[in-house]
Amino acid sequence: MNPGNGSDKVSLEHTVKYNPPMDHVAAARNLKEAKQILDGLGVVFLLGSGTCLGAIRDKAFIAWDDDIDLVAVVGVNGLIDETLDFAAAAFRDKGFFVATLHGKLSKFRVTMKDYIRLSLEWLRIVDDNIYAYPGVKLPARLFTQPKEIDFLGEKFFVPNPPEEYLRLKYGEGWMVPRKAGEYEK
Repeated sequence: MNPGNGSDKVSLEHTVKYNPPMDHVAAARNLKEAKQILDGLGVVFLLGSGTCLGAIRDKAFIAWDDDIDLVAVVGVNGLIDETLDFAAAAFRDKGFFVATLHGKLSKFRVTMKDYIRLSLEWLRIVDDNIYAYPGVKLPARLFTQPKEIDFLGEKFFVPNPPEEYLRLKYGEGWMVPRKAGEYEK
């Protein structure tokens, strides 16, 4: 049994602490809703981390993944810091619980709806690099001209080329599916 109502602080804290696998039907619905919200605000965002890995390698969410990861780059495509606040308000208006996290080189909003955690990370370019969670140094060029892919019957952007991003983020064996917890090692 999940604690909380699925769209509140208690639910969010539970998913962060225990990392239960997400329901893929609810995750797809929430990702598509997030796309509508962000597209409506003119935010060019990319699938990041495990969401990108699943979309590219498996053409689906990773079976045991516990969240949806979205990234956008401040200063690219007209994105400014304040847009994150507008996005957070728009998510709240759609019934998402929204929490703020702070990173050294990025700003985060973590949302929760229907027991699905969705992270919005506003990345910054520093000396032609981006430092993505959990501090992985990546060339900014991977994010400034994203690649469009089909995922869940919609068009989404991913870093370009996605294979290089995934190799740098997860290592040479990124194409080999791993078990829950192994990517963090």
